[in-house]
Amino acid sequence: MPPQSCIVGISKFFDSVTVHPKHPEILNDSQAYCNVEGKDITVIIHKTVNICVSADHRIIDGATVARFGQQLKEYIENPLKLLMI
Repeated sequence: MPPQSCIVGISKFFDSVTVHPKHPEILNDSQAYCNVEGKDITVIIHKTVNICVSADHRIIDGATVARFGQQLKEYIENPLKLLMI
């Protein structure tokens, strides 16, 4: 869609579930978790968001778009880093 060179789409946040081996060091205070009895696993419920970055490669290099996506991910995961800039 000219004149845009990059479009970022962000979905709404939703709950996601992951299963990990039972190790207390992978847990933090912001996660809801439960240990499954009789199994050596931990089920963790956390917030997830989908991000899609689309770029015109005639204008911008794909590696630059990938670095931008990684930096955006880092800022969404740790919003206080925006204040440290």
